[in-house]
Amino acid sequence: SRRGARGGDCTMAPWLVLLLGAATGRRSRTLSESHWPPNSACASDRCSEQVHLSLGGADEMVVVFTTLNRETPSEVRWWAVGETAQQVARGSASTYAALQYVEPMLTMPIVGRAGADAAMLRRLQNASQPAARPPEVDADDGVAYGLGMYNNPAMFYDAPSIHTVVLKPLASGAEYAYSVAGDDREFRFRMPPAAGEAYPLLFGLTADLGQTAASEASVSKLRRMMAGAPVHAGVVIIAGDLAYADGWHSRWDSFSRMLEPLAASHPVMTAGGNHEVSYGEAWIGYNARYPMPHRESNSRSNLWWSREVGPAHLTSLCSYCAYHPGSLQYEWLLRDMAQVNRTRTPWLIVTLHVPFYHSNSAHVDEAAGMRASMEGLLYAAGVDVVLAGHVHAFERTHPMHERRPNRCGPVHLNLGDGGNREGTTLPWLHPAPDWSAFREGSFGVGGLTLINATHAIFNWSRTACETQYAPDHIDLSPLCESVALGPLSFGRDEPKTGGAVEDFVWVVRDAVREPKAAGCAPPFSGTWFELPSQTPPTGMRAGTATATPHRGQGAWLLQEQFRVAAVATAAAASDGYDDVLQSTSEAPPGPPSPASRSAPSGSGLPRLGLSEALLAVFAAALSLGLIAFALRTSWASKPCRAARTYTPSKPPLCHSMPWSRSPSPLDALPVAAGAAGGGHAYVEAPC
Repeated sequence: SRRGARGGDCTMAPWLVLLLGAATGRRSRTLSESHWPPNSACASDRCSEQVHLSLGGADEMVVVFTTLNRETPSEVRWWAVGETAQQVARGSASTYAALQYVEPMLTMPIVGRAGADAAMLRRLQNASQPAARPPEVDADDGVAYGLGMYNNPAMFYDAPSIHTVVLKPLASGAEYAYSVAGDDREFRFRMPPAAGEAYPLLFGLTADLGQTAASEASVSKLRRMMAGAPVHAGVVIIAGDLAYADGWHSRWDSFSRMLEPLAASHPVMTAGGNHEVSYGEAWIGYNARYPMPHRESNSRSNLWWSREVGPAHLTSLCSYCAYHPGSLQYEWLLRDMAQVNRTRTPWLIVTLHVPFYHSNSAHVDEAAGMRASMEGLLYAAGVDVVLAGHVHAFERTHPMHERRPNRCGPVHLNLGDGGNREGTTLPWLHPAPDWSAFREGSFGVGGLTLINATHAIFNWSRTACETQYAPDHIDLSPLCESVALGPLSFGRDEPKTGGAVEDFVWVVRDAVREPKAAGCAPPFSGTWFELPSQTPPTGMRAGTATATPHRGQGAWLLQEQFRVAAVATAAAASDGYDDVLQSTSEAPPGPPSPASRSAPSGSGLPRLGLSEALLAVFAAALSLGLIAFALRTSWASKPCRAARTYTPSKPPLCHSMPWSRSPSPLDALPVAAGAAGGGHAYVEAPC
């Protein structure tokens, strides 16, 4: 069968990609890798380059750089700015070899410049080495798309020496200068604040970055954003899909050159995405080049980790690793959530790649399995924000849990609009769901500024759009409008928010984050997820509502489902929605012990036979369906007071970045944690 080209939910033969590209005016353009040439600022003809930072332990900064000079040592010279004493830190070097994968977008991307041309690929694939044999050509341009032949030496990529050096001990908030071996350039960074209060604190946010003109614009905006942070600059977070090397491994080198102006001065923290594991990648390039603090957070894999930065606990998860209960990642997440100190780090931010919630026509419910396994755990821990990518558009939800607005659930920020070569993902699903607060199908970046323990400012702004008539099909004007050209997505952007170029919003959280303690609505199942510090009910695995090892426990679960449904029905008919939920959201009574074979005390439910139990389950399902329909009809006609996301009612700050110096968002600083907002009028956003 023909090897397909990735994109959206489609698989398409390479010849069709080329045909549709030609029909829309696409042509092979200048090679993108040459746009970011190797560093030449040294005495040698093989200078060190691709310098980037990430956080290690509490007082550590990790420096990664590459070189083709085998004599270059793994050394970094560093010093505190303003002091004369210098130190030399030494680390280690590694390399790898990988078989190249030829993906159709390498020669014919939807946006941006080509990474290779067909003539070059034909020369490599028909190399005259004795061990090689002609490839099986399955495209009209004479290129064999897919994984290269293992017996063709010309199709192997040899990585440069990748040096990893740890600088320590570093003081919180202090500024340092450094220079890597084999490079005459000098870089500076400021150490992010240690765990604890450090407000305001800014995080730069993006995902699905790639390496196009739109990607470069996103990197430039992130660089300006971090350099202009009001007080404290934290880290830049990339929620997966970094280089879009897609098996053409030298694109990791060009990507790191593009990222260097940002990443050499500000630590970049990452999650792995599908473009780090597919097309022969298998995490090799990602793990070798972008080390994360997994050992420091007691993780066995670079693909999931956590780190405290100022008042925030950052947790990163892997969407393409085992996530079911009992897996290594799941058990680690249990321990990590249980160890969060909300006094020291009141903000809990989780990063993953595939979004739990979005309203785009592509990648529908791809995270259903991970959401089913982990959402209850994240909700019980009181996670504030979930960062994701994968869908090439921006979308912000209201606080969510179990597919409905819930003031104790996290706000989901889908940031897959970094600017990669696959273009924007359109169309949106219509009508837009009530829980979608803002969506925009163009390229852009976000910033999250933590103001105090309960208030944060989120700002997204556009950097570019996809269009047929601009160079490389990328329109860099701020008032542009995206029109997806196919073959992976089609149509004009029809955002719910009317084409706004910016999303500016206050994110307000309760002082008490844990939903059970805050009096928030319990899960539909009626079963609260318990973190490891608390013992789950006997006979049940924590976080599940499906295990019914004996009849009494099943009756208890069924009773809880009816109780929650009855509360929701009363709330839907009442103007006091919050009051009804909070007044009835006390902890549900625990199930009976396994030894008990009767119904729980006070339930009034007799022991059920098999036929009676099946009939009861059928009746419950029918009742819940009718209740859900009634709730949807009722909620559609009124604002959801459970959602705690607020938008300024007047526009003075709506078009000012939270990192801009004039006017400052601190002018709107709430007078106290939990206050409505220091003299400014706020309206509750509909959900």
